[in-house]
Amino acid sequence: MYSDLKSAVLGLGTDVTVHPTKTYIAFHHKQAFTGFHLSKSGFRVDFRAKISELKDPRRIAKGVSHDNWSIITVNEPSEIPYALSLIRQAYERS
Repeated sequence: MYSDLKSAVLGLGTDVTVHPTKTYIAFHHKQAFTGFHLSKSGFRVDFRAKISELKDPRRIAKGVSHDNWSIITVNEPSEIPYALSLIRQAYERS
């Protein structure tokens, strides 16, 4: 699942770069706009967008208290297209 989503995120633009850290993998376009926290059961996707600014009809994104970030959890391959739609919104805002 990670490799599918990584390829899709890198396809958002030619200026998207990957910045792996010890605990997560960040993707930058001018600034960090999304990050993946991998686990055995799936992964958490953080993205730079306020809940109030998102078009999230399923209402699965959750806001976090710091900065302007939101999170979702991806556990199934079928969730990747929806996750990408939210990530694309963060990319366009960055």
